[in-house]
Amino acid sequence: MPKVTCLVCAVEMRSNDCRRHIFEKHLMVVDLFSCTDCSFQHESSVQAVRNHAKRTHGNANATRNRLSEFKDQIMKFEEGCFGKPAKRRKSSADWITCGVCDESMKAFERREHVLRVHVNIADMFHCLSGGCDFKSSYSRESVVQHAKKLHGVTAIGSREEELKTAIMKRSKTCFPGKVVVFSSFIGVRRNENLAGVSSHPGGQRGRCRLCRKDLHESDATHVRRKHLPPMYFSPVCEYYAFEPGYVSKHLLAHHEDTDPQGVGNKSADYKEEFVKAFQMCFDHNPSDDQFEQPEAVDRCNLCFGVVSETDAASHIYREHMAVEDLFECGVCHLKSSWDRQGIFAHVIAVHGDLSLFESRAELPLQQAKFIAFVTACFEKNLESKMRQCSKSFDVTAFCSVATMACRLCDDGKPVVRNRMKEHVWKKHMGQMPFCCPHCAETRFRESHIREHIDRFHADEDVKAPVDRSEQLREESVATFKQCFGNC
Repeated sequence: MPKVTCLVCAVEMRSNDCRRHIFEKHLMVVDLFSCTDCSFQHESSVQAVRNHAKRTHGNANATRNRLSEFKDQIMKFEEGCFGKPAKRRKSSADWITCGVCDESMKAFERREHVLRVHVNIADMFHCLSGGCDFKSSYSRESVVQHAKKLHGVTAIGSREEELKTAIMKRSKTCFPGKVVVFSSFIGVRRNENLAGVSSHPGGQRGRCRLCRKDLHESDATHVRRKHLPPMYFSPVCEYYAFEPGYVSKHLLAHHEDTDPQGVGNKSADYKEEFVKAFQMCFDHNPSDDQFEQPEAVDRCNLCFGVVSETDAASHIYREHMAVEDLFECGVCHLKSSWDRQGIFAHVIAVHGDLSLFESRAELPLQQAKFIAFVTACFEKNLESKMRQCSKSFDVTAFCSVATMACRLCDDGKPVVRNRMKEHVWKKHMGQMPFCCPHCAETRFRESHIREHIDRFHADEDVKAPVDRSEQLREESVATFKQCFGNC
């Protein structure tokens, strides 16, 4: 969990504790949340009041809050303590008030409010495993996490579709003009955004024949995300993604001097492949406007077919690339989209002239597509590697193996993932990221340098270690890849 520091009192905390910090240290209203059936109150946690009400009075909704009275003060504290965010969605950051119970909340909390307070169906979300009665009236995520942790599945039961009409009616009563639409995976959607999806030619949602599951996104979006290589990329580093918004956010966060709108786009090059993948997934056709060798080859990530190592290239040509005459005989024009050996054998047996064999697989565009499909089909760690560059490199996200031997060391001793970064710095970098401002002492961990300063330089005014990790980041990332490759 990322850490943030309050600009007013310099207290460091987890990012999801910001509101609690404001309530406890700056707002300091002892009865901000209280029980309606007794005198129980709490200054920062509505969940504590709900737990009390459920345990003592049998009604978890017997709660009252005074957020609407202090809304302006809370907003000022948010900006004063943690700064104004560079970009935020107004629809989710604004404060709104329920028209029925007069409870104030952030806009992104209105879905939970409607389900928890006004619909209040105990088994709205429930575990499907036999004999398990775990359920929640409003939190899909808690039931999913329970099912995944205890039963090893992510499928859960939901009554949202059954109660859709009642939920919509109550939503309109609570928040007139701010209709919340509920679906199995999409929590809160603005009405106009949903209309844009459903009115789009590719906006219909169906069932993918390859994934064998119902979709909760448009058919075209599903094909681009699950059955094609990522087509949007950063112009200044190796970062690439399935959606242009991810690349723009990456440029804003890590490449401030680069235009966040300058996202590279290869989607036009994959139009035929998109159509082919779409037809493999669905019974209907898409409309016009929808539009190095892998480490191990066993099952394709895009179509889930079992592929032998020697058949990897043919699999990509046959199942994913859409070039009907990729290989062709120059005399009788016998052609194939994937069978290089078959056309080659035909030219030898029938015409006896190798010069008649024509291949378009070596064209630059087709080669680029082939390499992209090799990575997308067979790379086991694609989801983490596609979002890495030297400035945002994260070892735990990049590396998918628990242990691995360093390629630069001769002892063959395995290194656990949590110690790989330390191994690189201590064994191969020749220098450490933190150093003492008063002498030549260096350490891998900042805390060790602080201990050194407190012990040997207690009389000095400067106490902060010198941090060189950003300065040496690109060198350390390059060394890491030399040591452990694409682990």
